Amino acid sequence: MHAGKRVLAVFLLTMLLASGAQAQSRAYGGRGEDKLLEIAQAGNGLLAVGMTASDDGDLSVRTRTGDAGWAMLLDEHGEREWSYASAHTGLARMIAPAALEDGRYSLVLTDEAAQRAEWILLDGAGKALMRTPLQPERAEDGMVMQYLLTSQDAPELTMLLREGNALRAVTLGESGSVLHERQGMAASNGLGMLAWAGAYDGGIELLWLTGEDDEPCRIALEGARVAAVCDALMQADGSVLCCGEAESGGEVKGFLARINREGELLFAHLLPLVQRHICQTETGFAAYGDSGQEAQLIFTDEDGGVLDMADGVPVDVLDIAGVPGGAALLTHSGGRRQPQAVVTTVLLRARAEEETEEVPEETEIAALEDAGQTEMLTGQT
Repeated sequence: MHAGKRVLAVFLLTMLLASGAQAQSRAYGGRGEDKLLEIAQAGNGLLAVGMTASDDGDLSVRTRTGDAGWAMLLDEHGEREWSYASAHTGLARMIAPAALEDGRYSLVLTDEAAQRAEWILLDGAGKALMRTPLQPERAEDGMVMQYLLTSQDAPELTMLLREGNALRAVTLGESGSVLHERQGMAASNGLGMLAWAGAYDGGIELLWLTGEDDEPCRIALEGARVAAVCDALMQADGSVLCCGEAESGGEVKGFLARINREGELLFAHLLPLVQRHICQTETGFAAYGDSGQEAQLIFTDEDGGVLDMADGVPVDVLDIAGVPGGAALLTHSGGRRQPQAVVTTVLLRARAEEETEEVPEETEIAALEDAGQTEMLTGQT
């Protein structure tokens, strides 16, 4: 290979059973330097977004060269349905993927610092229907931390800005006009409801943003001190699932907890690894934790009952999303000369076909506790 020639950057879709047996691999991309940043569930498939410098292979739809934001829709078998690439005045990074109920897709094209952006809506075939500039002056008083699609109907997009130690949420309508501004936000249920979750004085602090006199809810986890909330997921009923880092017995641990709209702790697990990401699955939830050297994926039902655990999954996962039968993990590996993004799908272990005696949820969790895998926690407001 000539020294000056750009090497092939591929995207691999690897199907793995929870036991670690490989079932399927596919490659995507072109000869440029490509990177995926986020994934989201889209029907039975995945919507992946990131950056590309390719104009061949799966990016042959491009009519221009250079860096661009990239979105790609994969079906349930890992087949690419379409790719969409766009770049505009320094905006070459696609983030915040979301699949709308009406078949459209929402994306945000931004710069590296996420200070200037365009909100893009695509149709089911990956064609642009709307491009709305997000004016930089709206973020001049603070740093844009996150973009979230907060309503499916209108639709609405919310920018989360950091101003010192405070958080501010600016919600825009489809025309780009400001609908309202609120303080604090970390999760949305896609039905217009917002919530913010964080660590406060060793516990979890939640704030539901209703537009009224919002008061924070604070919950302490017995036997553990919460150090950081790393991810939050809001449900249709307003309950919030959050995960992160905790300290217990002088050791760094991870936690996974769900709190209802009334501020009551529905369940909490203390786990051996710091929990970085959570997502919705067909059977409930999946949570990803790692220590930098090892990683684990845990599956639970909606009530917190542990269904399965997968060890040996990739380390340094960027994002996770639910897929039929399990969850997909997005990682980035390879050196500067050969960047490579990998989407690993981990499935729950198949249950035996024959009829077996059902194990009560409490017994199953107790068995995992004995193995040192998880500990059920109680909490108080």
